[in-house]
Amino acid sequence: MNKIVIGLSLLLYANLAAAQDPIEVSSTVKSVTVYPRGAQIERFSSKSLSTGRQFLVFPGLASELDASSISVSASDGISVMSVASQVNYLKLGKRPKNVQLLDDSLKAYEFDHKFNQNMLAVYTEEKAMILANKSVGWSGQSGDFLIEDLEDLSDFYRDRLADIMLKVMQLEQKQTRLNLQINRMRKQLNEHNAKLNRSTGEVLVEVNVPKTSTAKFTLSYMVRSAGWVPSYNVNVTDVDKPLKFAYNAKVYQNTGIDWNQVDITLTNANPNLSGNKPEIHPWRLYFVEGFGAYGGSGGSAGVLSNKMESMEMDGATKTRAFAVAADDMSGADLEYPVNDAVTRFKIK
Repeated sequence: MNKIVIGLSLLLYANLAAAQDPIEVSSTVKSVTVYPRGAQIERFSSKSLSTGRQFLVFPGLASELDASSISVSASDGISVMSVASQVNYLKLGKRPKNVQLLDDSLKAYEFDHKFNQNMLAVYTEEKAMILANKSVGWSGQSGDFLIEDLEDLSDFYRDRLADIMLKVMQLEQKQTRLNLQINRMRKQLNEHNAKLNRSTGEVLVEVNVPKTSTAKFTLSYMVRSAGWVPSYNVNVTDVDKPLKFAYNAKVYQNTGIDWNQVDITLTNANPNLSGNKPEIHPWRLYFVEGFGAYGGSGGSAGVLSNKMESMEMDGATKTRAFAVAADDMSGADLEYPVNDAVTRFKIK
């Protein structure tokens, strides 16, 4: 019955969201708490909202966010009615400024490369035209050949062809340098695009606004594609002096979201560890007098387990101690991890 009610609620929410276009609310990463496996991202946003029920969408989030960990809080007495998440496969991640600048620089280099390529084609055609029209002409109506015509033609060929060849060599050198720079920039841009050209996550929130105001929202969620591992540096200055240890952390994150200029806190806590007190199942020892050899047909042997070390009593009677689970054996082989010490490091 509960599953039916939940399904109807989600269906009703989807219909209402479809009937009313959600208001897009942009948010920025305020702080990140990084665990050894996983991270909690906290985002902040503000939006002017009118009175009544509103449907909001927070775009540009990590696509692999844990839907069960989403937490949304609002100011000015705004009530959060429902929260849901979805993956947007059509809207890709926003490009950081450095990636956009890299793309613009690449386009400028490609334009220069294309311009030089066209100029090389022009000089090649001009050279071919000159060589195709190198026949010596005749001067005057008498058809007499003049040495001055040959000298002028030789000077023209020498000067113009030398100028064309020089410009071709200069352009080829520029093309070589441009090709090298363009290839490097394309590789760098492809590496960035591989992280950005993927689906993004969105959080859909239904709120009830009591009065028109500029609402402030705090959104937090967990992601698994981040974490940190400890590392140590050992500094030795002299064999007679004590060692110096430096405790470092290697942080990684593949969320596709930029963490620059963000307050980062490292902790060794386990976010998946429950804060509830573990339920311990007691074990009781029973001493059975006059019990036969191990493997006998004793009536109670079927309910006994984890037989303890045998003992000799009075040289004749053997007493065996057995650990017997009380009522049920469900907790017999369970281990309850305890989060003993939690250390936190703030990075700003």
